[in-house]
Amino acid sequence: MNTKETLPLTKRSKRIQPSLPQAQREWLLSLFSNGQIRETLNAIVALTKDYPEESLLYNISGICHRRLGQLNVAIKDFEQALKIRPNFAQAHNNLGLTHHDLGHLNTAINCYDKAHAINPDYAIAHNNLGMTRHALGQLNHAVKSYEKALAIKPDYAEAQSNLGLTHHNLDQFDAAVKCHKKALAINPDYAQAYYNLGITLTELNQPDTAVKNYEKALAIKPNYVKAKLNLSTLQLNNGFLSEGFKNYEVRWLCDDFPSRRRKFSIPRWAGEPLTGKNILIWEEQGIGDEVMFSSIIPEFEKLNCNVSIECSAKLVAILHRSFPWAKVREPGDLNCEESVIYSQFDYQIPMGSLAPMFRKTLDDFSTQQKPFIPRFKEAEQRIRNESNLHEGQLLIGLSWRSSNQSNRRSVHYLTAEDLVPLKTIKNAVFLGIQYDHCLPELERVRELGLPIRYFKNIDQKNDLASACTLIGACDLVVSASTSVFQMSGALGVPTIMFDAFKSRKKRIPWHPTVRHFPLNSNEPSLLINNIINQMPELIAWANGVTTSERQMIRANAVESGRLTKRKRSLNRRFQ
Repeated sequence: MNTKETLPLTKRSKRIQPSLPQAQREWLLSLFSNGQIRETLNAIVALTKDYPEESLLYNISGICHRRLGQLNVAIKDFEQALKIRPNFAQAHNNLGLTHHDLGHLNTAINCYDKAHAINPDYAIAHNNLGMTRHALGQLNHAVKSYEKALAIKPDYAEAQSNLGLTHHNLDQFDAAVKCHKKALAINPDYAQAYYNLGITLTELNQPDTAVKNYEKALAIKPNYVKAKLNLSTLQLNNGFLSEGFKNYEVRWLCDDFPSRRRKFSIPRWAGEPLTGKNILIWEEQGIGDEVMFSSIIPEFEKLNCNVSIECSAKLVAILHRSFPWAKVREPGDLNCEESVIYSQFDYQIPMGSLAPMFRKTLDDFSTQQKPFIPRFKEAEQRIRNESNLHEGQLLIGLSWRSSNQSNRRSVHYLTAEDLVPLKTIKNAVFLGIQYDHCLPELERVRELGLPIRYFKNIDQKNDLASACTLIGACDLVVSASTSVFQMSGALGVPTIMFDAFKSRKKRIPWHPTVRHFPLNSNEPSLLINNIINQMPELIAWANGVTTSERQMIRANAVESGRLTKRKRSLNRRFQ
């Protein structure tokens, strides 16, 4: 969202603050307008010696400190300006913005209210109030604030685009598109409006048009990091891998990117020959991402190089088992530039940058990706035995959500209650492979007639080796787009992954045993009914792709005509 600090115009300042000479005021505002923040602050220090009661100086000083990220200093500046001049509406507005930055949202609202009490037609403060209401989740109130700003100032492009964002978050996508287009009619060079429009068009399943808008935003603002990252996501999910992977490198510049920005003196690997060389592959993002990206690591075994892998502590044992020819350990220091240990490597590369080195097209993924986590066969059989499976029964693992259930992410998940209709599947036993606390959910579902079994003695969040055993014991897994489906695919377990993402026409097939089913978050029953109706076909597919010897034995027996009574029952169980 676009926020805006304000300060009085030169002529108005002269009328309100006669103590500061016109020439010095214009000089100071010129420094500020040209972005010379440090020079502006130095000038203010000099001027306050002669004009200690000049509120304008403290207001500008506060804006400068806010832009430098020195928020507590900025607050003191604005408060000093208001101590001198309590009816200074701009200072109230700017103080509100700074409290918003610090997360003091209700305090920010009080500041905007004071600005409006002084000047009811203060459009910028109405816009900023809308921004804070939006952050509080008070979306309908935010809409009213933006509309007030636009009633006062119809050509206010920022308020128009902010209104569009709020409509987007209210799932009023057509209204959002209209707002962003109005903002662009007002200001055709408004990069953020193109970016916001791209987000909404993605939600409306118009990826081609969304791409064009991101490209327009970048033409205006080439260093627009979020626009480039969103563009890369669209490209990667629509088959344009070369451009998508190239743009994906911008992820390290995003403020909210969840990985550490590690520093190395050794060069980044860019595809140079590795024979006899030492290379470090290091972790990024979450557990699921690490598992997904690790599916490329098998390529290094044939490159005659010495490979070291740094991954999350939870994954060390699993990746060590998967890649016995490599050294696997927990992540090292953030700053590795002066490290003797890291100086022994010839190259380093983050996991998320491996794919474009070996996979140029979607066909490359389709033909070359393979499950890579070895199966824990004996342990899997123990789980099946403890699950008390009767002859001919199918074990289906269920994971319906992530532990992160924010409003924007929860649309991609199911509730446990949504799973209840699965009870109509004959001869199926269900196993909970949800990795966080879910016992209350399981109890509700069991009361509704779906008896999901759950191993309370296994910490599926932290003991990933045991979690893999549970997943591997399943004949079929149904999972939300979380680390569960990534591990299931890496194990070679037939997996149905669901999410509600739109504008993903040609998904990268990272795992050959994973199929995607779309989720309509407004009608989750459609997904469940789709799974139930397709179950006979899904079983046939599962028998063909699984890495489990249990399934392969069944398939071989069918091919040779040696069907025992038990094996025939497997074919009948979903009739």
